[in-house]
Amino acid sequence: MTTQSKSARPRVVIVLAALVSLWCIFLWPAFDKAHSFALWMDNEFFIGTVLSSMSSSLAHGEWPLRMNTILGGVPLHNFAQLSAFYPFYLTPLPLFESPLQVVHSMHWLTLVHLLILEVNMYVLLRTMQASRIGAVTGAALFAFGANSLSYAAWLNIVAPYAWLPLYLAGLLGLLSPESSRRHFIMALTGIVLLTLASPAQPLIHAILLSGVFCIAYAIGTKRADGWRSIGNSAVKVGIVAVIAVLLVSPVIVPTALEFKNMIRWIGHFPPVFGNSRIPFEAFQVDQLAPRNLGGVLFKFEWNAVGSQFIGLVSAALACVAVVSRPRSWLVWALVFVAVYALISSTGSNLGLAHLNYIVPILNKIREPSRFLVLFQLAMTGLAAFGIDEIRRELSSSEAGRRRLATQLFAMGAVLLVAILVAWYCKDRIVSTVPSWAPLATLSGLVVATVLMARFRSATRGVQAAAMWSAAALVLVLVDVPWRPPGISSSFYNTNHAGRLDEALDRVKALDPNHDYRVVFDGKIDKQLGAMLASYKGIRSFNAYFNPAPKQQFDELYYHAPRNDNYFRLLGARYLICDDCPPEALRGYTHKEDIAGLALYEAEAALPHVYAAMTLDGVYESMGDFSAKAASADLTGSVLFAKLDSGVLPRSTDAKNQARCDVKEDLPRGTNQVRVRIACPAAAMLVLNEFFDKAWKVSVDGHRSKLGPMNGNQIGTLVPPGTHMVEFKYRPATFMWSLPLLALGLVLLLVLLTASRRWLPRLNRRQPTVPHGGTSSSIG
Repeated sequence: MTTQSKSARPRVVIVLAALVSLWCIFLWPAFDKAHSFALWMDNEFFIGTVLSSMSSSLAHGEWPLRMNTILGGVPLHNFAQLSAFYPFYLTPLPLFESPLQVVHSMHWLTLVHLLILEVNMYVLLRTMQASRIGAVTGAALFAFGANSLSYAAWLNIVAPYAWLPLYLAGLLGLLSPESSRRHFIMALTGIVLLTLASPAQPLIHAILLSGVFCIAYAIGTKRADGWRSIGNSAVKVGIVAVIAVLLVSPVIVPTALEFKNMIRWIGHFPPVFGNSRIPFEAFQVDQLAPRNLGGVLFKFEWNAVGSQFIGLVSAALACVAVVSRPRSWLVWALVFVAVYALISSTGSNLGLAHLNYIVPILNKIREPSRFLVLFQLAMTGLAAFGIDEIRRELSSSEAGRRRLATQLFAMGAVLLVAILVAWYCKDRIVSTVPSWAPLATLSGLVVATVLMARFRSATRGVQAAAMWSAAALVLVLVDVPWRPPGISSSFYNTNHAGRLDEALDRVKALDPNHDYRVVFDGKIDKQLGAMLASYKGIRSFNAYFNPAPKQQFDELYYHAPRNDNYFRLLGARYLICDDCPPEALRGYTHKEDIAGLALYEAEAALPHVYAAMTLDGVYESMGDFSAKAASADLTGSVLFAKLDSGVLPRSTDAKNQARCDVKEDLPRGTNQVRVRIACPAAAMLVLNEFFDKAWKVSVDGHRSKLGPMNGNQIGTLVPPGTHMVEFKYRPATFMWSLPLLALGLVLLLVLLTASRRWLPRLNRRQPTVPHGGTSSSIG
């Protein structure tokens, strides 16, 4: 171990202690176990339920390719909200078994990811050559600022953004002539974990920032050494891009290729099908009014999905950085990001929404205020540079402090703007402290800085930096309250879900093998009921799920009672009702009352697997099937086919008394169902799952054909005798992506072993760009 590495170790410990201490100080109110950020229906009955399903599949030794409890079994391999590949959701652990457990587990995972965000932001700022005090301050301002608080309610948004700064740190390192394997690892780790956590909005922002930084670097480099350096940087960034795409292919390939089959709900607007464009009216939801831009300096009412507030001192420090580094490509890249993001957050009010709406991929981000996360990142980065500039000026000689006047002028300009905002927008300010307090603080900082410049002191630069850092952090701390709501206010506790829980426990006891499905009607929230049932492994037809497969939603979602037995054909044996209409009870008999809810049981319903040796009819469409099957006898086997192959005889009024012996291996998996069947004649084995080409079937180990039966169930022809039939869910897009993943791992290994030889030669061909290089020290 070198002397330099030994001396760096205490500094690393001090920095980590400072980062953890700030995490504790800002988030101390959130450590109360009676409170949680993971409340409301989006978490308790959507993301939490999906994580519960993933955890259950992994516990049974299966990869969570689908969720078999809702909407006839929805795919998870193409789910854009989150992925089971992301290791820090901790899905292999039993942390998501009930709604109340979810609000605790997701809350603490959110807090841990905020710490990861802070640490990674520190790494980014150190890579940008910020000092330790500047980097610690900027990291805390970004991680614990107002925008991060607004995102804390969504673990699947906080988690991917936690890795964005690490990716950007690696990217900037690769652009510099001091690149090393460390930068490849940082860039790949950041972008891969970001994508695995959620291949959605954060990935779009990562691509956008990559373009901005690469273009800014290319402009700065062209002035220094022409196109050769640009080409060398492009080679390194291109290597990362190729390997990253391969490593995340099991997530992005299914999502990208199968999104055309999905339906996406966008609030109060009509849903969007596939890759169709979002209506422009929906593209303006939650946008800032121009008069709300004053909320950058003072705390205004926040939007639902973002906040513009950074604080008066942080804004002043950012302006100091701009006037102090007029030739830095990195500073101007951050300025561009900040201005672009802030204007984008106003949507159509300042016109930029019209441009963003036509840019591919970027137009997938619906709410304009979601761009504020980029504004926060850029401004806190500039604030860190501002601290360093003040420190440098006060640490320099008398001649070297000429720029201090320019910096003070910038602070004065910000102070003047803040006074005007405080005067004209006083009715909008909702700060916990009076508006004169931050104005007085900034004024005091300016006066203190001028006085410190007049007295010679070896430590005045550090003292000034600490003073500005503390002021920026305190003003954010007092106005960004990290106190989550109480668990008693959760959707589970305030919407009588406990009563429904008791009724579902009874259904689970009546049908422990989950051979049948349950429907909800009356005053019960069908989406709530379906997702609550999913925690118990109970299958239903509803779902609180976005996006969802459109065909399944159209054919299986239980909107209201029907005058046929369609849902009982699909296994709806149980009905839970609160003040049910008479038409909902057709075909059901009252069984018992549980916690004020009525439980009904169907006279007959088709189970999860069964076999038929005769064909009841042929249908042309789903409507035709429903009409023909309306009077079917569900006490026996029912079989309607899309096409008549002629293999099975047509059924007659006199039913054949001979029956198949069908026995399913239990417990069944989500991706695999094994059935032992013994029939005296050829029979159609029907699996009561939604038909999807991803299903494959084998009979006694030999590949067999399957097709849609009974509208949308799965059927395969089995010859006479005793056989073992195995259904497997194997989506083609996911299976194709696995070899790509393997190739990515091989290329990663090659990169890590071979880069020692060719990377130094590539770096020597690159000049150092003034104010645009990166630091080789990240400690």
